Amino acid sequence: MNKGIKPREYQKECLAAIDKTIARGEKRALVVMASGLGKTYTAAFAVEKFLPTNRLDMY
Repeated sequence: MNKGIKPREYQKECLAAIDKTIARGEKRALVVMASGLGKTYTAAFAVEKFLPTNRLDMY
């Protein structure tokens, strides 16, 4: 885990929404953000958060 890069507030809100989606049993979530707001970083934060706990089913 990279301790130097932290999610911004709106990315934290997105990650919380993804967490709720996964908690409801959904296997997919759609992230919609304007250009330049860090969708790639948000996806990386989500993978970092959910993949180690096996809560994210990749297939």
